This record gives sequence, C-alpha cells and structure tokens, in this order.
Amino acid sequence: MAKATIEIKDEFIFSFSKESRGSQDSGEIPEFVRSFFIKNIENRFQICDENIYEKYNQIRYRPNDIDTEPLFLFEIELSYSGKKLGGIVYTPVFSKESNLKIKFLDIVGENKYGYLLKIFIEGTLYWDYTLSAFNQHKKSVENHESNWDQAKIELRLSFRPNFLVTPIFKYDNEGNALINKPIEVDNGIIKGIPENESNLGFILEILPQINSIIKSFKPESDFDKSNLYFQLLENKNIHMKCKYLNF
Repeated sequence: MAKATIEIKDEFIFSFSKESRGSQDSGEIPEFVRSFFIKNIENRFQICDENIYEKYNQIRYRPNDIDTEPLFLFEIELSYSGKKLGGIVYTPVFSKESNLKIKFLDIVGENKYGYLLKIFIEGTLYWDYTLSAFNQHKKSVENHESNWDQAKIELRLSFRPNFLVTPIFKYDNEGNALINKPIEVDNGIIKGIPENESNLGFILEILPQINSIIKSFKPESDFDKSNLYFQLLENKNIHMKCKYLNF
C-alpha cells in the first residue's frame, strides 16, 4: 500500500448536458436546474470520501437537516490505457483529511449538447493506493500493448447528486415508497410534481453528471482540437504523487 495525493489549484471546464431526463415541456433539462447547481455548488458539495461510505453503510441513513446537507458529491476517476483500444477505470475513495475549495467562475460556451462551465478548484485529496490495485492497472495497460511508463492517463472530475440525499424524496424512514412523491417516472421520463425550482427532489433526480476531462495525450480529431472541454494534463495545475505514479 502507498499513500497517494492529488494536489489541485486551477480552473477547469465542465460540461453540463442539455439532454433531458424528464422535462416534458421543452425536451431539455430546465434552465432552473442549471441555475440551482451554479448557485449552490460552492457551499453544498462534499468530497466523495470515507465519510460518505460510512454513512451509506448505515441502515436507512437519513440526513439530519436537508437545508444544510451536501447536495453534490465530487469525485475523480483515473483511466489508464495503452496503444490498443481499451483500458481500466479506477475511482479512489478519498480519506477524511482530504479538502477542497470550489468556486464557480462563468459559463464559457454552449453547443447543441450542453453548456461549458468554468470552475476553480483548490485543495488536496488523499487515499491509500493498494499494491493489488496498482498491479491490476499495470496488467491492464500491458494487455493493451504498452508498458506502465507509456500508459495514457485520463482524469475525469465529476459532480453528481448526493446518493445519501436522493432517497428521502422517494422513501420514508422505514424504506417504504412515499405515496405523494415530488417526482414520478412515466415511460422512463422523469417528471416533477411540481416541475419548478421549489422541487429539490426533481432537481437532484434530473441533474446530469457534470464532468471535466483532462488527458495526458493530445487530441487527435478536429472536434477534440476545437473543443474547450478537451484539456491537456500538461497545461493544468493538477499533480499526483505516489510510489506507483507521478504526474
């Protein structure tokens, strides 16, 4: 086992999808959902760390105060790949000593797929990178025709709804389905009751996963080359320190 850290202090471009998961009026995620995320992300997020999973393992965990409970979780996925197509994804569970500050800066772009949000992140994330995990990642890269030193690295920074909060809008304290739920699913489409900014259950249910992609390799397609969403690791102030991997 080796102690691993990721230190971050930079601005990142995140993609906020327009794709509807329930808006019956416009076919897109309502604007108030994006506005809610922008307004609350700085003070209502939590790192997806050991604290989260300790609560998750409790039987029917219920937040004490929905007005102060973190609504969004922040996590990082590390992807390793070789020359051959394919690879392996690794999502560390960060320790309780990890810390981050988040600041929303601006909406810097829009296309048919969604909006591009610029967010500043500063802090340090800690976790234990086990030898068994490293050996699995190294073997996967080698199976895709590269050695570990040649591995292509991709980081996916993500915000998503807090899975400890969303159940309270669907189930009571005993785990039974609520009779009067603020959301319903009709033929796979999520609908809010009502469908407006006062319905927190609907906002969290329809909220997309909001991602930022940082890669160690340069873009190849014209689409990637012209996309602000494609960010190079060498240009960002985000660094990993570990016995097994440094960048």
